[in-house]
Amino acid sequence: MTVGPAVTATHLQLGYDQNTSTAGATRQLTVQAVDGGGNVETLGEPITLTSTDARAVINGGNAVELVNGIATMPIVFETGAGQAVTAHDGGSVSGS
Repeated sequence: MTVGPAVTATHLQLGYDQNTSTAGATRQLTVQAVDGGGNVETLGEPITLTSTDARAVINGGNAVELVNGIATMPIVFETGAGQAVTAHDGGSVSGS
């Protein structure tokens, strides 16, 4: 039996409905920990979310646990269109 090296997440992919540009509208934000091949991987620590909208409301706060490498939560941008979210694990894994 040959065992290859452990695959680890190399970055975080974030996605949310960008068609909603109204300030105060709820969007569903999805975060996935992925490896270099685009496969979802488990990340052993919580991630921190930040936004360019200082008034953004992220359900559950800014620290999020990924379950099997994925988390989905509502986010509300209070400032309107053109806002972004960045996620990082406190180490070398991040994404926006």
